[in-house]
Amino acid sequence: MKTAAFVVYTLALLLSSAVSAKSSIDEKREGFVVQAKNGNISSAARGLTTLYDQTKDPLVLNDLIAILSWQENSKAIVDACQSCQPRGLSPESVEIVAKAFRNEGYYQTSAKYYRYLTQRSPNNRDAWLGLALSSAEANNLASAKEGLREYRQRFPLDAHFYQNWIYVSQALDDHVGEMFAWQSWLTAEPNNKTAGVGLYTSAVQLGASPAVKSLLTQHPEWFTSADNLWFDYYEASTLLRDGIKAKSAPTIKRSTALLQQVIDKAPADHPLYKSASLDYFYALVTLKDYKTASPLAEQLEKEQPLPRYAQEALGDYYLGTMQPSKAESIFSAIHQEEPKNLPVTIKLYYAYMDTEQYDKAKALIDSEKPNIPKNRWDFTGSTQKVNDEYQTLMQLEALHYAWRGDFPQATETIDKLISNAPGNPYLLAIKGDIERWKGNTFASERYFEQASQLLSPQDRGITDRGKLMAKLERKDWRGLQKNLDNLNNLYPASDQYIINNDVKKAAAPTWTGEYRRGETDSNGNVLVQASKDWTYDTHLYTGRVLDGYNFFFRDQMSFGEFEENNLYARYSGIGAEIPLSPVTLLVETGVGGHLNDKAYFWTTADYLINDQWFISGSYKYNSDNTPLRALFDGANVDDFDTYLIYRIKSEINLGLSGKYSDFTDGNERFTYLTWIEGQLYRTDSYTVRGSASYGASFNEEIETASYFNPKSDHSGSLILTQDYHYRINDSWGFDQNLKTGIGSYWQEDFGSDYNWDVSYAQKWIWQKQVNFSYGIGRSKGVYDGEGEYSTYLFANFNVRFPQ
Repeated sequence: MKTAAFVVYTLALLLSSAVSAKSSIDEKREGFVVQAKNGNISSAARGLTTLYDQTKDPLVLNDLIAILSWQENSKAIVDACQSCQPRGLSPESVEIVAKAFRNEGYYQTSAKYYRYLTQRSPNNRDAWLGLALSSAEANNLASAKEGLREYRQRFPLDAHFYQNWIYVSQALDDHVGEMFAWQSWLTAEPNNKTAGVGLYTSAVQLGASPAVKSLLTQHPEWFTSADNLWFDYYEASTLLRDGIKAKSAPTIKRSTALLQQVIDKAPADHPLYKSASLDYFYALVTLKDYKTASPLAEQLEKEQPLPRYAQEALGDYYLGTMQPSKAESIFSAIHQEEPKNLPVTIKLYYAYMDTEQYDKAKALIDSEKPNIPKNRWDFTGSTQKVNDEYQTLMQLEALHYAWRGDFPQATETIDKLISNAPGNPYLLAIKGDIERWKGNTFASERYFEQASQLLSPQDRGITDRGKLMAKLERKDWRGLQKNLDNLNNLYPASDQYIINNDVKKAAAPTWTGEYRRGETDSNGNVLVQASKDWTYDTHLYTGRVLDGYNFFFRDQMSFGEFEENNLYARYSGIGAEIPLSPVTLLVETGVGGHLNDKAYFWTTADYLINDQWFISGSYKYNSDNTPLRALFDGANVDDFDTYLIYRIKSEINLGLSGKYSDFTDGNERFTYLTWIEGQLYRTDSYTVRGSASYGASFNEEIETASYFNPKSDHSGSLILTQDYHYRINDSWGFDQNLKTGIGSYWQEDFGSDYNWDVSYAQKWIWQKQVNFSYGIGRSKGVYDGEGEYSTYLFANFNVRFPQ
């Protein structure tokens, strides 16, 4: 009995203690609640947090959640419920926590709480809506649709529901579902302007505007002029999207026309104006209509940040308008955010190449290779095929070597690709490009023709353009413009942009000029050369007209001193370069001046036989090669000149020339020259070329001749030319040239001696339209056994006038 009484007493004591502890927790909890109701929410929340950490009492947690919700402090609720379980919370707390997780972006966790709430409180409409919204944001289509379906079956439908239905559809990128939601709302409330305008907008975005255009006539009071412009804008955007997807230039052009109308009518401060302007710019860049896009590009530069698509379009614009530094900054930023976006990676590669960061470009391509498998499974999953993306990288690699001037490596790379896929027309087209850059334009045409045979007629734009580019490269202008017009009729202007631009540049009017001034001194008593001399020669070309004819005006003048006499000669005339494929004929005629007081006529015929052989012949009546002293003596010269060039390979040329000069004083001069020249070394910015030559001449002995007239002579020389290129920025380039030559000269009756020549030049290039060079040199020549030393200055310019 005593034992039983003791047990009863102990249990009673423990129960009393537990009740007392619970009462104490409740008292503290309620005290914090009262404190919160009196406005001390933060203090109460801290107290409840501490109390919950000590007790893990669910009632304390529920009160803490409720108080935190008064502050709308979603983050604090999420922090407090990291280890919560829905079953330990009241329905009110479950709803608060679900909403907090959704507000903080934890959509899957939010959906879990809302689903528990639907099971515990199935008549809670916010539970089903919350499930639909959070599931949609978590991209869980099935769960989102379940929430909407259950809501429609359980509760009356009101504006709040339709708005949430629309939001769910937008979150799921379900455009059809969104339009159906708007339509359901308008059916339920036929006079609801918001529903009507929303339905029309959604329909226009889907390209279904004709189905709801009746709303414009049924409810004209719903639509302002700005609303109507929005409809035009959405229709234009749909056209633009469809045109880009189908690669249809006419569709994109219709979009630009409609967007232009919207821009013209919309106020500049209206949101529609900016949206339409961005799409208009995007469409123009897609069409490569950079001239029209230029003013918009200047505006967009000042309106950062831009939407992602507009930012990429601005980068495309910079690439297309030779502003690669700006393009690089844009594509580099996008590439950092989207490193697996291969099209953007390729654009960044082009920006690196155009800014001459060749190593950086190669590293970028190399970094992509491990991420892209060589092969991929076809749609059946049973057969592996060549991965087009990997093939693109390999093609870029071959082109990369060619763009850097490493043609042997480029040829090896593309030949390997062709051997693996001999029927791939696009690889053959790349081979054609590489051959053209090597100077092998005939071989280039052959590869493009092979590629053409493997393509359907509607896909031959790439090969038709390639063949035309080869003709342009070798200046085969006859019929070129007509062929280009045919291509422009067959293919979109965006596809034709590069070749049209290249033809315009090559056909543009041009102004060129050369100037040289020298002073000569000698260890001997008599100067065979003039002590002072200068020459200038300038051409003004009209540009290509009449199926490739290029007319020009020319003025040339020379000065020299002889026996205290100032000797001048001038040649002023007109001429034309006439394409007579496969021969190009150059004719020029004009009048002389000063010592040269008679008319002149010159003609040259150039014939490029194939990629290896080139022959040229010329005749000059009253030649500009007549020495000033011969003119002083009253003699003129007619020149007959021919030369032959054989290209051993793209970097090495072998040449042979012969000239017959008929002086009116009875002298007949025969001159022969043979030479070999080639590239010895190159890097991306530095090139070394070398040449070796041997020549001889024979003259009649004319006792009265004042000009230098050796009976016969022989000469040999070695010349080393070094060029260094430096890119300053997108507009300017700077080149330097150092030329050193040494040789030996033998003259009948006077023996032999060495000669040399050293010169240094700088060239400035602007926009590939203007270049200006200048330099200084020092040379030693040998005349009648005496060495004569000349210091000379020279300058040249070339200005192209874009059309």
